Amino acid sequence: MKNMARNISLLANAFLLILMATGALWALKVLHRQDPTEAERLLKEKTYFKDYLNSSVQAATKLGLKFPVIETTDLQGRPLSTDFSQTPKGGIVVVLSELACQPCLKPQMQILQHIYERLADPAEMPIYCIARMSERKFADYVRTFQIAFPVASDTTGYFNETPFGEPTPAVFVVDEHNTVVNVHIPVQEKPHLSVVFYNELKPWLNLAEPLAFSFKGVKYYDVITNKADLSSVEHLLY
Repeated sequence: MKNMARNISLLANAFLLILMATGALWALKVLHRQDPTEAERLLKEKTYFKDYLNSSVQAATKLGLKFPVIETTDLQGRPLSTDFSQTPKGGIVVVLSELACQPCLKPQMQILQHIYERLADPAEMPIYCIARMSERKFADYVRTFQIAFPVASDTTGYFNETPFGEPTPAVFVVDEHNTVVNVHIPVQEKPHLSVVFYNELKPWLNLAEPLAFSFKGVKYYDVITNKADLSSVEHLLY
């Protein structure tokens, strides 16, 4: 009888140990799922970034479009062409109008001017600004924002309406095939959108000098969910 009781006790203890081991394995599996590897995390953040940025109907409808090729002159009389087929990577074009969100426009111009000044060769990936307004009015903007990169007034009518004329300001990243591969429509209340966009843009740039604002260590997921500390770049953005 005693042997039977002892055997039952041993079986019960063994069963309990099996349950505990199973529970521990299940907990480890859950923990692994909640704390993925760095590669998994980066993949998740990258996917989340693309879904988040392209969830804007206004921006998403412009992706994949052929950017208009125009031949004109900038305000200084220099030739300006939006045919990027002769460039290694394409170019960046800011489109604006008199109705453009002014608080949104200023930081974009400041950042792009900052980038332009640090490019190793601006011809490799030109930065242009095209405005739907008179040259006289546009000249005031150039002086106010201290823009050095080429700017021109639109005389073609391509930018009078959508998909490229509204809303403004809009920043188009155009590849060497003249295809729109990224679009940024800044929102005054959401400066983190600009942080994500320019962080994504940095690998495209061949810089002679590092940018004054650095997003090293800032994760897409943290920016998108407003968990990142953006105080170090806040002065440049808004």
